[in-house]
Amino acid sequence: MFSLVSKLELAILIKEIEKKTKDNRKLVEGSHFERIGRRTELPSLELLPSEGIMTSKTSTAAFSKIMEALKDDKIKMIGVWGMRGVGKTAIVKKVGGEVNGLNPVIMFTVSKTPDNEKFQNKIADDIDLSFEKKTEEEKAAELWNRLKDGKFLIILDDLWNEWNDDANLKKIGIPLVENGKGCTLILTTRRRTVCESIKFKLLF
Repeated sequence: MFSLVSKLELAILIKEIEKKTKDNRKLVEGSHFERIGRRTELPSLELLPSEGIMTSKTSTAAFSKIMEALKDDKIKMIGVWGMRGVGKTAIVKKVGGEVNGLNPVIMFTVSKTPDNEKFQNKIADDIDLSFEKKTEEEKAAELWNRLKDGKFLIILDDLWNEWNDDANLKKIGIPLVENGKGCTLILTTRRRTVCESIKFKLLF
């Protein structure tokens, strides 16, 4: 599998991520603040503006590598792998915020149980498409016809299960970029096997 990141670079990135996670865990364990009220969840799909703050060198490096990969139409899928809490979602939101305005960006949280119909409806809403048909297969055909003639960035966040590229994407209605048209996918996962099973071109 071709990768834009050497084994040495990948090892360094993983070590930095592990160190950051351990340091954060020590800070949490050492604190004794009383919890007041209920924690408010931030909107999970909001893209970060291009001037958003990125304090980690690892995050900045990952962001730069993804942005560079997006310039190459031969790279159709990009995988972002890492443990929970290392900042995968923040990185891809930052990428989405940078790309948004140049090309349409669609972001969807997959989690443990994928919902193809919900994902289809999300894409349709984001590209102002009103489905004429009702079945999943018919919606997939409508999405495919609309997406294949444009250029889109689709971000699938928190993917848990391994995918068969052609089968899963066609079932939803996502055509991968070809000759400058179609969709480039970025997928985040905490399971390295998910990245290894799909022909991603970039790993962290």
